[in-house]
Amino acid sequence: MGVSIPKILEKKLVLTLLLIGVLTLLSFSKLAFYFRFDLNFILLLMILPFVIYRESAQKSYRYGIVSIVLLGFYFWFSFSTLYFFAFICALFFIFESFYGKLNSVPLFLMVIVSPLVIFLTEVVGFELRLTLTKVAAQLLHLIDSQYSYSGNIILIGEKEFHVDPECMGLKMVILSFFTALLLITYFHRIKKYNYSFIAIIIILGITYILDIVSNLFRIILITFLQSKPETFSHDLIGIICFIAYVAIPLWFIIKKFPFRDSFRVEKAIKNVNKKIHFGIGMITAVLFLMAVIIPGKKENETLTKAKIPSGWTTHFSCSVEEHGVLKLSNADYLIYIKPSRPFYSSDHTPLICWKGSGYTIKKEEIIKVGNQNVYFGELTKGEHVLYSAWWYDSGTETTISQFQWRINTLLKGNKYQIINVISDTKQKVIQKADSLISQK
Repeated sequence: MGVSIPKILEKKLVLTLLLIGVLTLLSFSKLAFYFRFDLNFILLLMILPFVIYRESAQKSYRYGIVSIVLLGFYFWFSFSTLYFFAFICALFFIFESFYGKLNSVPLFLMVIVSPLVIFLTEVVGFELRLTLTKVAAQLLHLIDSQYSYSGNIILIGEKEFHVDPECMGLKMVILSFFTALLLITYFHRIKKYNYSFIAIIIILGITYILDIVSNLFRIILITFLQSKPETFSHDLIGIICFIAYVAIPLWFIIKKFPFRDSFRVEKAIKNVNKKIHFGIGMITAVLFLMAVIIPGKKENETLTKAKIPSGWTTHFSCSVEEHGVLKLSNADYLIYIKPSRPFYSSDHTPLICWKGSGYTIKKEEIIKVGNQNVYFGELTKGEHVLYSAWWYDSGTETTISQFQWRINTLLKGNKYQIINVISDTKQKVIQKADSLISQK
């Protein structure tokens, strides 16, 4: 007597969960940093059951191949984000080995919550907020000449309104992308609209533009109505702008976006070669075991110690900090020199590091020191106030452009260090930055 279908399905489910559990346990130590039980993670858990579904009954090993390739690059570069994507692809490979091909949305969802997007949002968010502040202040100036701006601050006479990191911050960007993917899934499953891979990329690009527009009007309304942070009106304006400029436009854009009228009618399903499938699974498993058992270099261990330009140590005491960071200090100044990183790596700018030390960064701006632009920020921790300037320095070139230092590192082999100057007054910081930059 044959085995009943429910028992087969039950065994398949148990085996799937077992493999996913083992893989997660193996990878947890390497990915623990990325498992943060914050609002984004909770939203991800809520959305996943809705967006994950089988698009085709045909089994596939495509994600297994991708996972193997990514693990190969991980062993070569020791770049943790590659391991993260290899882990996600391995999970998808397990699913598609038992149940058939997944739809595209879960892949985009995982990319959105990946370290790569987190890093890009942190990097782009700084300059974008300064740009939004400038544009908002200029538009408000058309209404009332009292409006002006300085860095991330809009001034109304002597009153200050700070454009904080939540404007174009990680939470807002991810929420917008989540909304887009949920709407795509809704029209796909309920209305039977079939969006291509390229179409989803274009929709997410449009979503980011809408998010910028939403935050611009949010800044304008909050400043014009003088709505203070952590008040009901402040939050309400944010919600209204998100609905009006992101959610509603996305509904109509995704609804009218070019799509195939219906799902393709599946032809006879081709059987996947079981030997190849099993071989890919075994290779993937062995590589993950190697990544755990063999103590490879951590990303920070691939860095060389920062180098001190000649003449900089005069009147300074020097010490080596964690991850090869050099610390120069005296009674007036604190200077951190962070070692160069590969062009593809995150750079952990002072924006991130000072926040991790409990400081709040205010009055962010780009200032001119001699003929060179540098980043500048006011750091506060309780009543303690510090002033900080930072830039990228290769020894021959100085820049604040993420694009420029990465391209020059890739094409020219230049090695850019982050120079961070801190003191108790803005004037001291500017003087020291001018002195250091002019020594080239």
